[in-house]
Amino acid sequence: MQLHKEWYLPDQDRIGHKNIDNGFPCHVVLPQALKYVKKLNRAIDVGAWIGDSTLFLAERFSHVIGFEAHPDPFECCVKNMQTRNIKNVTLNQVGLSNKIGELQFHRRLKSSNSGWLSNKTPPKDITTLPPITVKTISLDTLDIPNIDFIKIDVDTHEGYVIAGALNWLKKTQPVVMIENKVKAHNRQYDDMPNPDILLRNLGYKMIQKIDKADYIYVPQNYNKS
Repeated sequence: MQLHKEWYLPDQDRIGHKNIDNGFPCHVVLPQALKYVKKLNRAIDVGAWIGDSTLFLAERFSHVIGFEAHPDPFECCVKNMQTRNIKNVTLNQVGLSNKIGELQFHRRLKSSNSGWLSNKTPPKDITTLPPITVKTISLDTLDIPNIDFIKIDVDTHEGYVIAGALNWLKKTQPVVMIENKVKAHNRQYDDMPNPDILLRNLGYKMIQKIDKADYIYVPQNYNKS
């Protein structure tokens, strides 16, 4: 763990340095998503990384629940919250997926904010570190109540996150911001369910696309007023 401009990062994370120096991308897209959120009580941050999005949400919501599967950025996220005396965040070192179990977490070299869960061998054109085994759980199993907003950024595992949250989403109906890269590493090597189709089948509608791959969905009963 190293400190870079008041943010703790995993060692050798060059992309993380660039994100800090140039401004976190989530700080551009999240304000646009929150325009559609009526209540700022509780939010979920799936793919918390070092806590950049977690902190942004914690400054606006009464309580934030964060999930990060990668142990190195998770440790940094905890440290980044502690040094800022953030008390309204609960962090979980576990991967959200479609079932309880274990999966291999594949990590990009020199980039801790790019990694994905899969038991399949990664593409040969991507340089990765040896995979690590992480625990997984589903939102349906957790059944967290009273959530107004959920951000999902899990680098081509988002379909499984949604598949494991169908009952929870139907009951809770938060505004959803999801990164969904149509073409991305590992996507062509997997049979991941399409998150857009899953959400639309629940009655969600895509209301705005932000930047290259971030999408905002609102539930069927959504009313702007």
